[in-house]
Amino acid sequence: MSTVVGGTPAQAAPTWTPPKCGQVTGGDGALTYTWNDGRHLTQTAAELRPISVVSDIEALAAPNTLLAVDDFGKLSQSLDAGCSWTPIATLAGQPPYAITAAGGASAYVWSRANDELLYRVDGTTVTELPRIPVADVGNLLALAVDGTHLRAVTSTGVVLDSVDGGQSFQRRGVTPQPVLGWWIWGYEGSIGRNLDHIVLGTSTDGVYTTFDGGLTWTSSRLSAEPKHRINVFSVAVSPADENVVWAEGLDTTELDAGGTRAQGRHLWRSTDGGRTFAVAVDHDPDTVTLTNGVPLAPHPTDPDVVYFEFGTWFANYGTDLFAYDAGTGRLTVGHNGHDGINAIAFNPAFPQVLYLGLTEVR
Repeated sequence: MSTVVGGTPAQAAPTWTPPKCGQVTGGDGALTYTWNDGRHLTQTAAELRPISVVSDIEALAAPNTLLAVDDFGKLSQSLDAGCSWTPIATLAGQPPYAITAAGGASAYVWSRANDELLYRVDGTTVTELPRIPVADVGNLLALAVDGTHLRAVTSTGVVLDSVDGGQSFQRRGVTPQPVLGWWIWGYEGSIGRNLDHIVLGTSTDGVYTTFDGGLTWTSSRLSAEPKHRINVFSVAVSPADENVVWAEGLDTTELDAGGTRAQGRHLWRSTDGGRTFAVAVDHDPDTVTLTNGVPLAPHPTDPDVVYFEFGTWFANYGTDLFAYDAGTGRLTVGHNGHDGINAIAFNPAFPQVLYLGLTEVR
C-alpha cells in the first residue's frame, strides 16, 4: 500500500535489483557475476585477454550502480546491476587502485601504492582532488567515508582525517608502537563502519587495533605463543558485525619450525573486534591454498561467512573461490579457469550475487 502525502501517493524509493542478463557486456571480459559462490560465472561478451587485472569493484548506494577500476587506471560504471559496463575515465597514478563508496552515485578512488592522487566520482563526473600528504606518512591502506568526513590509515600506522570531503587532511592520534617508521610490504589495514574502529596488519607483529580512531592501540599476536612473528597480509572488518575481524597471513616462526601441513599459513577470525584471534582455516596443500595477500570479502549480512580465493596461471590451474562459514565450519569452493579473482563485491539487496573482477596474465 502506498502512503499518501498531501493528497499524492508517495513513490517508494528505488532499490537494488538482481542482474537480469545472461551475458555481461563491456568490461573487456574482466567483470562478471555469480549466483552460486563461483561454481558458475556469467558469460561475458568479450573474451578476457592478458594482461588484465581488476583492482577493485564497489557497489554504490544508488540503485544498481557499480564502479570498477583496473590496473591500467580505467574506471568503468554499471547502471544495470552489473549487466553492462561503460568506461567513464582513465586515472593517472599507480595501481592497485581502490574505491570507497560515498553515498548515492558518489565514491572516492585512490591508490594503494605510494601515490598521493585522490579522485571524487559523482555519477560520470570524475574530479581530481588536492594531493594526499603521503610523503610524510606512507601510502594509504584503507579509506572510509561518512558524509564529508574521510578517515584513512597509512602504511606507517598514521591516521589521517578530512572534514571537508577530501580537500585537506590532518594527522590524528599516535602511531602504534613499534610500527613507527615502518614502510613494509605486506602491511594491511581495514576500517569499520564506525570510523573509530581501525585494524592494522603488520609484517612481523600480528595485528594492531584502535577503537578511538588512533588515539590508543591494542596489540594481538594471533598465536598462543607470544614470541611468534606473524606477517598479516590481509585484514577485513565484517560489515555485518564490527566485532568480527578476519585476517590472513603467515606465522613465520611456525614455518621455520616445520612439521605442519599448514606451513604457518592461516586464516584467523576475531569475535572481539580484533583484540584476540583464533585460527579459522589452515592452509592445506591438498584442499586449500593460502597465499600472500588474498583478497578477503566478508559477507555483508552474515558475520560467519567470508570469501577468499586462490588463483594461478601455472599449469593452467585456474582459480578457486572459497566460502568459509564459521557457524558450521564448512568450507566450499567454486572453480573457474581464469588466472585469478582480484576483486569481489556483493549486490546490496541480493548478497547471493557476487560481482567478480577477473585476472588474466597468460
